[in-house]
Amino acid sequence: MTHLKWPVMVVMAFCVMMIAAPMPRNDNKIGMALKNRLSKMSLGEKELVWIYFKDKGADVNLKKNRAFQTLSSKALKRRAKVRSSDKLVDERDIPVSQDYSKALEEKGITIRNSSKWFNAVSAWATRDQIEMLNNVDFIITIDPVARFQKKKGIDESESVELTHVLNKVSLSEFDSLFYGYSYSQLKQIKVPEMHQLGFFGQGVTIALLDNGFRLLSHEALLGMNIVDTYDFVDKKENVAPVNSSAAFGSHGINTLSVIGGYKAGKLIGPAYKSDYILARTENDSSETPLEEDNWIAAMEWVEGLGADIISSSLGYINFDSSGALTYDKSVYNWTWMNGDSTRITKAANIGVGMGLVVVNSAGNEFANISHNTLGAPADGDSVIAVGAVDASGIRAAFSSVGPTTRGRIKPDVMAMGYAVSMASATNTTGYVLNPGTSFSCPLTAGVCALMLSAHPGLTPAQVRWALKMTADNAGSPNNQYGYGIINALAASNYFGITGIPDTANTPDQYFLYQNASNPFGDETVIRYDVAKAGRVRITVYNVLGQEVKMLIDRHHSVQSGYTITWDGKDRHGNAVSSGMYFYRLEGNKFSTTKKMILVR
Repeated sequence: MTHLKWPVMVVMAFCVMMIAAPMPRNDNKIGMALKNRLSKMSLGEKELVWIYFKDKGADVNLKKNRAFQTLSSKALKRRAKVRSSDKLVDERDIPVSQDYSKALEEKGITIRNSSKWFNAVSAWATRDQIEMLNNVDFIITIDPVARFQKKKGIDESESVELTHVLNKVSLSEFDSLFYGYSYSQLKQIKVPEMHQLGFFGQGVTIALLDNGFRLLSHEALLGMNIVDTYDFVDKKENVAPVNSSAAFGSHGINTLSVIGGYKAGKLIGPAYKSDYILARTENDSSETPLEEDNWIAAMEWVEGLGADIISSSLGYINFDSSGALTYDKSVYNWTWMNGDSTRITKAANIGVGMGLVVVNSAGNEFANISHNTLGAPADGDSVIAVGAVDASGIRAAFSSVGPTTRGRIKPDVMAMGYAVSMASATNTTGYVLNPGTSFSCPLTAGVCALMLSAHPGLTPAQVRWALKMTADNAGSPNNQYGYGIINALAASNYFGITGIPDTANTPDQYFLYQNASNPFGDETVIRYDVAKAGRVRITVYNVLGQEVKMLIDRHHSVQSGYTITWDGKDRHGNAVSSGMYFYRLEGNKFSTTKKMILVR
């Protein structure tokens, strides 16, 4: 048996070598984009990274109950429009584990923002610290925080001062006297008609995410009800940037005055009686003016406070110089604009799923015949992307175009974004004209507020659908104009005459209407009447009789004209294939079914 000694000795020696040798480093948690950056970092240099945790720690149910207590009643009421009562709160509402965060800080890592929706923190860390995180068991992924460098096709800061412009406007109508400089931009989208009916955005909370708000003492903003503010760049409550430059925080004042300013005879915003939450997310002093973690942190904050609408005039993208079809994970370029890929777009879609109406500028990147020029999160499946037209309804040349890389038409709608009247950011009694989709966005968000004032029960999908179906290009939508210029009055009337129920009569029976439109592509609206108060359920099934998605399952009052929207996705959020589907209404021992056709 001595002939076995040599192999045994070799094996034993090999085992000893393996034990003594250092174990190979686990690089699985570091993505390729971050690896590339690490290879170029100098000793001691820090990188801003996302660190994703594997779970929310122990006692998840207890934490979920605590999370429920932190949400405002307004947030819960808004969520109830899109969720059943037993699903108002889920694990996304649980903050990231304090134990995990503390463990990172004990390793010398500086945390900047936390995201409960993504179960991650953004943090500054050196190369050695990032590589050390590979072996931390509660971490699953480490990625760079995306930075955006805005490529401005126009300079929105080059304002034209308004002095004698008003005298050149025909003052034959009361409206023009009352609305002053802002008459053209409001008349084009039928805002005065909504004001005449008594809807001014009351009862609606709007959150603006912008570069700061430096002159809230402007005369057109003095009567505004601002319920909360926070600066996510400098971590303070005052949203006026510290820098004294006139450009810092001016964009925020401009957009805020467009949506909610009020100075009779000079400037009126469509939603001047709404409540406002202001968040500073962009840093003007940096060459990369926004890092995505600030925007996401602001989204989560305003959602919990009970915002109904997000108006964000910040669109972000990095264009590669070649224009080639590449999917570079180290930079967000046009190839990422597919509706649900950038983290900012994902966050926007999550917010919509919680009942928020998210309105975003399409961008100022002009048109490109070979691909889209959208900026995130305007590409979002659930986001209302707004392009710009002039006072004559002609598309502004700088307005970004679609489609998304999945073929979805973008922008969704249009509003005035050329020579828009707004408050000056340097003179408390001054007014200026500015160009940009930055200003068509707050006009549209203001119209959404009017719609919610008239019909508080509308879901984000219903608001988006009504805006599109009543816009002036709804019959032939395209990627230059989308569905066209919005119409506040028609959109508000889409789900029933504004201010009154769809019918003055109480229904004497349940009724399920044919979905509209049918066949449909992106989404369809289902209308129904409820004859007896109680629980009502509407479910979508495929041709095999398998449940695709429960659209609604909650208590209803007796009423005609309820509506629910289906976006063609299953209960997991996946787009279903073209074909025939069935939708069933059930309530108080009553049930009926109709069929619909989805064509993608």
